[in-house]
Amino acid sequence: MQKLVTDMENAPVAAARKMVTFLRAGDYRIVRIQLSAEARGKQLQFAKAEGMHGVLKMLKDGDPEGRALAAEIVHLVTTENGPLAHMVGLQAWLPGSADVSDLLQIVAAGWPRERGDVVTDDAVFAAEEAAHAVWAMIMPSSDNLEMAHDRKGGDFMRDALVHSKSPRIRMWAAACLKRLLSDFHNTPDGMYASNARKVVDNRGLRQTFAKDAKLLKGLVRMIKKGKVTPDVHRSMWPTYVERKEGRDKPWIQAWAAAGAVG
Repeated sequence: MQKLVTDMENAPVAAARKMVTFLRAGDYRIVRIQLSAEARGKQLQFAKAEGMHGVLKMLKDGDPEGRALAAEIVHLVTTENGPLAHMVGLQAWLPGSADVSDLLQIVAAGWPRERGDVVTDDAVFAAEEAAHAVWAMIMPSSDNLEMAHDRKGGDFMRDALVHSKSPRIRMWAAACLKRLLSDFHNTPDGMYASNARKVVDNRGLRQTFAKDAKLLKGLVRMIKKGKVTPDVHRSMWPTYVERKEGRDKPWIQAWAAAGAVG
């Protein structure tokens, strides 16, 4: 890992590809939860090697391929890892570093802004990875959640749901929106518990988004894409299907949309 971190200075894209392979530990599921002990160990190795500064520099200044790789590394490192998610958020204060707003801008570049605009496949893929990275960062960290609010993350994700054609962008946008609209409590995962204290209250934001008819209709359409039939095997669930096979399948959106509506 230390060599990969050093190589990020000289051949950043090639080194980032190898770093992604290392951090994934063979896990290419669309939704990576319940990480293996090996994947968690590699997160720790990455943290000890102090590799995040080079990754965030690529996220800010790289080309679409480099930014996609950097965003992927961010979510591979921060998924189900509150301390590392918090650490990545703190890196935003370093000169020349990237933060949640850079991820949101990558997300927004994933669909045409005006008629006639052309969006490359690399830009769409980078937007998918960036939306995933935002989700991984805001799930366990109230500081990252507040930063996403400050950078108008809810508006970015709302636009992604309304305008993007990518099922994977829409899936992660809906998952982010659920977190952005939920209250945050002083529990390990920020979720409600009977004896927990509310840290972030998002009631007003929920009321505002509930009035957006276009958004709600879009979420309902996404839910309907996930209709469960008797022949659906769990290998088709987003927590089982691999990215290469499932990223363009419309049914991967349903779980996240249902969470956002709920």
